[in-house]
Amino acid sequence: MNAPERLEIPSLQHRVSPEEWQMRLDLAACYRLAAQFGWGDLI
Repeated sequence: MNAPERLEIPSLQHRVSPEEWQMRLDLAACYRLAAQFGWGDLI
């Protein structure tokens, strides 16, 4: 089976308000920090 090199996921940015988009970015950053510090099992 030929797997694509990169999974293309369409952005939701144009479908949500600027405030919601910023909240999504902030939440993603929090998840990345939690993973970096090894706190992923607590999420």
